[in-house]
Amino acid sequence: MSDPEAIGFVWMDIEGYEPIACRSMQPLLSRRVPLHMEFTPLFYGAEGTRAFISMLAVYYEDCLVLFEDREEEMKVRDLPGEFDQYNVLFLP
Repeated sequence: MSDPEAIGFVWMDIEGYEPIACRSMQPLLSRRVPLHMEFTPLFYGAEGTRAFISMLAVYYEDCLVLFEDREEEMKVRDLPGEFDQYNVLFLP
């Protein structure tokens, strides 16, 4: 098995299970390893989306949101919950 300290980037596309995966890798998130994921409020529900954003904001401050028609830099705490799905790159 590889050394977890050697991980320098995480890419996830796991169809709505991102909150579960992120909870299981909090030691990695605490290192603020860049993280790219498909973010799907449609799957998480309103309350789950808010909780997931709050958890991610503990580890990351800034992100790049990749909508279908544009990219937008924003604070993690400001991630939108009204879209069905978009991609996000969480930055250290």
